[in-house]
Amino acid sequence: MSRLWMLTFFVYCYIINMLFSILFVSFRPDYQADKIKERNDPMKKLLALVIAMAMLMSAAAFAEVVELPRNETLYFAGQQWGTVNSWNIIGTNQNNAMAIAGGPSGYRTLMFETLYMYNFMDGSMTGLLADGDYVWNEGMTELTVKIKAAAKWSDGTPVTANDVKRTFDIGVEIGNGTGTGYKAYIAEIVAADEKTVVLKAAVNEAGVPVNPLKVVDFISGAPIAQAAWIDKVVARNNGDAIAILNDAGEDVVWSGPYTKFYADDQKVVLIRDDNYWGQDASMWGKLPVPKYIAHAMYADNAAGEVALKAGEV
Repeated sequence: MSRLWMLTFFVYCYIINMLFSILFVSFRPDYQADKIKERNDPMKKLLALVIAMAMLMSAAAFAEVVELPRNETLYFAGQQWGTVNSWNIIGTNQNNAMAIAGGPSGYRTLMFETLYMYNFMDGSMTGLLADGDYVWNEGMTELTVKIKAAAKWSDGTPVTANDVKRTFDIGVEIGNGTGTGYKAYIAEIVAADEKTVVLKAAVNEAGVPVNPLKVVDFISGAPIAQAAWIDKVVARNNGDAIAILNDAGEDVVWSGPYTKFYADDQKVVLIRDDNYWGQDASMWGKLPVPKYIAHAMYADNAAGEVALKAGEV
């Protein structure tokens, strides 16, 4: 049973209890006004009943919200197992497949975006937060990326080169997936100016890059976090690496077209951010069509397949 329905059940029980209590107190043969005022004032119980009913109506209204319009919702299955642990993009163990997930074919950019998108079909790279092609120097020791002028965070502030640098630096400092995955191949990331990022490859004793392909992998595989938000998380956790990794990230700032809307042990729902910067002509020129991205949780893949055949996914 979901937490929402448990709340509704308990509120119903409370209302029934209040009704019986009011009726019993009001019609007792030995009704004593003074004692009732002190202990069982029907008006107080009536007020409690009204409050309980208001709670129930709120719960019912919320239940209607998560019953998503099918013609505006894109459903997934087979990727989210269990309740979301965190929305912390610099954390670990988030168990948040819809918002925080990557793989050999690139990163899922619904909520958090990478510099480039990798096309698994032809191996090409298309700029997302990045503007135009990346550029290597002659020795392939430095890779330069420009940030799109239109790219913005959900709070309206621009995406900058410092956001990219801070994302890498905090990863190395606290040992998250980005840090452990790339620190052996990237020596440093420099914000040359507000919109110019320089990734410096780690080199061997001969000055040859250890693995240039991993440097390229970073720009399509590492989601970028907002530097200001990272600093906020670090401050509230007193710089403790474990606490930062386990921070729930409920206040996270994002740059992607969707954000968190609802999550419990039955369903995870993202909602379209209608202020998404990607509707600028320099990117997509419009918003994505689905208003909601939802993932219903099934017992196993077989149950998900049944839902697929029924048109529920």
